[in-house]
Amino acid sequence: MNKGIRTLRQEQNLALWANQVEKCNNSGLSVAQWCRNNNIPVSTFWSRQKKVYEAYTQKNRPQFIEVSVEPEVNANSPMISIKRNDFTVEINNGADEATITAVLRAMENA
Repeated sequence: MNKGIRTLRQEQNLALWANQVEKCNNSGLSVAQWCRNNNIPVSTFWSRQKKVYEAYTQKNRPQFIEVSVEPEVNANSPMISIKRNDFTVEINNGADEATITAVLRAMENA
């Protein structure tokens, strides 16, 4: 049998059984009385209720996925370190282009 058809049939059965369980619970009758009135063996009712519960809990079970976290870069830590002669210039992450240009020009003249 095609897997899609089997899955569809299982879903239809679960929907029917969930409806039966709900009707029984809302009837005000005992399970035995409700089953007798609806020609369903009590053992079959409990089996179906268990399957409905298992399907519901499986469907609504929390799902977890792995998330990789990049190490945080400190905005004040140097991203670039330039050494020239006797001095070192460190340019921090987030420095604007104008500042970098001014520093490089000053280094050329040093």
